[in-house]
Amino acid sequence: MKPPPSPLDSARAPALPADPHSCLPLPPATMLAAPPFEVSSAKDPMPFRLGAQPPWSSTLRSPASGVGTAIRSLRKARRTVLHAARARRWHFDAEKWRLMLSHWQTDLQTTQRQVGAEVDEFIQSPHLLFAPIRMAVTLAVPLLIPLCFMPTFLLAMFVVFTVLWYTSCLLLFATEVAMRPPWYKRGLPSKDLPPYWKGFVHDPLVDLGFEFDDVEFPSGSGGLLRGWVVRARKRSGKFALFVHGVGRDRRTFLRHAGDFLGAGYSCLLFDLSEHGLSDGASKEFARGTLFGAREQYDVVAAAEFLKFKEGAERIVFVGTSCGASSSIMAAAARPDLVDCVVGENPFTRADELLRHHLDSLSKNYLSQNSHQTVRGVVFWLAGRLLMVRMGYYIRSYGAIDVVGKLECPLLIAHSTEDDVVPYEHGVRIYEAAMGAKEGNKDMAFFFKCSEAAHCALYDKDPEMWTGMVLPFVQRALERREKGEKGEKGEKGVAAGTE
Repeated sequence: MKPPPSPLDSARAPALPADPHSCLPLPPATMLAAPPFEVSSAKDPMPFRLGAQPPWSSTLRSPASGVGTAIRSLRKARRTVLHAARARRWHFDAEKWRLMLSHWQTDLQTTQRQVGAEVDEFIQSPHLLFAPIRMAVTLAVPLLIPLCFMPTFLLAMFVVFTVLWYTSCLLLFATEVAMRPPWYKRGLPSKDLPPYWKGFVHDPLVDLGFEFDDVEFPSGSGGLLRGWVVRARKRSGKFALFVHGVGRDRRTFLRHAGDFLGAGYSCLLFDLSEHGLSDGASKEFARGTLFGAREQYDVVAAAEFLKFKEGAERIVFVGTSCGASSSIMAAAARPDLVDCVVGENPFTRADELLRHHLDSLSKNYLSQNSHQTVRGVVFWLAGRLLMVRMGYYIRSYGAIDVVGKLECPLLIAHSTEDDVVPYEHGVRIYEAAMGAKEGNKDMAFFFKCSEAAHCALYDKDPEMWTGMVLPFVQRALERREKGEKGEKGEKGVAAGTE
């Protein structure tokens, strides 16, 4: 069965009749009469022998070659169309898969957000509370069956030992987390930095345009403390000593240093022990922070370095969080090294801060109206263990216990929205300072800030922070100079009288 004619056949080749020879011209009569192998012509003297192509063969071959060419062209065009179709099909399939993967990725991200929200809701929901006794009994069921066959005395000893053991482990874990919080890192990392640093994460030259020197000096614990000394363009002998908080490093106050440098104060930004690039008790294992018990001696060492190595005439302590409490404790221990203290969101004592966080955490899992006594005892034990690990074996100790011994002006700044160190801690330290200096109310000042995160008072309003701190520092230094001149005058008068 013949295939149907193609449009290309009709377009490129003439239509042929059913008999292909009917379109050929008839040969002359002489050629029909004579045998084909002896035909000759005067015009064409070449003999026509048997097996030779007849004269009309070219006429027959021309239409046939046109049809073959058309068929070959058609097949080639068909192959081209098929290849193009396949290419378009694969192109469309790739685009389809790309869109499908994009939808899958979007769905996966949405699912992750939903799961995260559900987990947060589970952790923070006050309706999803645990009953500690039921949970303990449920977990101890496999152990209760063999215990039923033990003598009463051994059973009681086992229960007491088990409770003490797991309570001790829980308390030790709580103090470990407090001393080495999740954001605690050694070195000067470039990832997971607090957002309120706002890009001030390099060095004074890159971030502020001030030349600096890398310095190191011995600490009270025996290691080396390292930091940057940035000198003001107009040397005046006044230095600002910046003290960072738990888990941070010298870069904490880079964004503040520019204002002090512009006001003529040279700056020392350094790393506390076992923070940043400073040494610790062990190179293999870092104990973390001691909440001022060790850090206060680091501040004293830094102040001695400024006074005896850099020739500082006036030194201002500026600290935040643990750095603020450490600065207050250092100023009380060595009043000869400091002229005024600026403390941003300091805490009263480390054990009180730990109890606050444990209580806040327990409210997400335990009823607020039950087990108050048990929780109070456990949290108190955790605070005592933390104090023992800090070196205070008998009583609690912190900035609130020494603030009354300060001989220089003190400025406390605290935010009401601080979720790390409660606002009440700063208020209590200020009240303790005011109570110890009833005869001189100009020695302690308090600045209340609202809607600022922990350690982010400067970022809330830099102009307000600078306008509050720098005038206070300037007045404190002027007052200190007047006091020293007055003392010298009194000594001169007394010497002349004698």
